[in-house]
Amino acid sequence: MEDASGRVHLVLWGDDAKADLPVCTDLSLYNAVVKRGRYGGLEVHCSWGCVLAVETPPSAASPEPAEIVFRGTVIDTVQGRCIDDGATCYLCDADLLPGAEVEVVGMLDGEILMPYEVREVPVCLEDVRDRIRRLHPA
Repeated sequence: MEDASGRVHLVLWGDDAKADLPVCTDLSLYNAVVKRGRYGGLEVHCSWGCVLAVETPPSAASPEPAEIVFRGTVIDTVQGRCIDDGATCYLCDADLLPGAEVEVVGMLDGEILMPYEVREVPVCLEDVRDRIRRLHPA
């Protein structure tokens, strides 16, 4: 779970643990408990007596699925296998090797990219330098 202040693990218990929440879902928690996790970091626990509310903004209409061409690096995240170009990251359910640079033609539905075609592309040294510059501007 994350917002502008940072990221923290959210631990769901009971029926909330069965919830299938898509990436980028807005949540409100009431009566949640913050505890130290197994590895020392803070975790937010949503258990007995807690209310997990999925927020739906009134003006938020889901965009229609659209065909796109997207190029990026294959990474593994807690949500699943993704393709990330350094600015945007989409979940992609395809048999891809982490670290590979790929170009995907597919249908984008929200944050999920469903590929029609996947091509591995060579990594260019100048592309790597551009990415580093974007991460660490001088």
